[in-house]
Amino acid sequence: MLINYKRKAQALVEIGILGTVVLLTLGAMCLFIARMNVDQYILMESFRRALKKSHDENKCIGYGMWDDRRMVDIQQPIIGNKNTHSGAGFAMWAIGDVTGSGESPEDALYVAINSPPAAMFFNEYQVQGGSGGIKTDYLTFTLETLEVSTSGHATSSVRASGVGETMHYEIGDSNHVYQGRGYGGARALGATN
Repeated sequence: MLINYKRKAQALVEIGILGTVVLLTLGAMCLFIARMNVDQYILMESFRRALKKSHDENKCIGYGMWDDRRMVDIQQPIIGNKNTHSGAGFAMWAIGDVTGSGESPEDALYVAINSPPAAMFFNEYQVQGGSGGIKTDYLTFTLETLEVSTSGHATSSVRASGVGETMHYEIGDSNHVYQGRGYGGARALGATN
């Protein structure tokens, strides 16, 4: 009789360990897929923007995108974790030599930093000479609070977090761009008796 309880207890422990490993694996796969999805989106969006610019300006266009996003994080569920994604596209949708003089179309290089999808050319900068490389400096402030209250036999708590960031981007050799953002949230963790 005692052996049956030991076997059942061992089976429960094994199922608990296996369940934890399976959940961690699924969570890691979901985060990996989300990052791949954002990377693919940035590559496609940079090519779309290069194609549009090339058509509108009649030039060969190189277009790079840099995006700092906050994504889900298990350790900081309210404010998340910053992830950087980048991509570049090149397009030539230009009318070639229409004058008969044998000239090639001009070229231009653009970089968009944290440009939202709805505002296509917001936070867009033309790179004059040099490269389109981006150097970054971040200054991040994070605040987290946990407020616990007890009333009688019930305990409730509220967890609040916020983050403020200032970002400095050096584009190429001469452009300096400063951006900032803030985000915060709170959630109640419930009451227990």
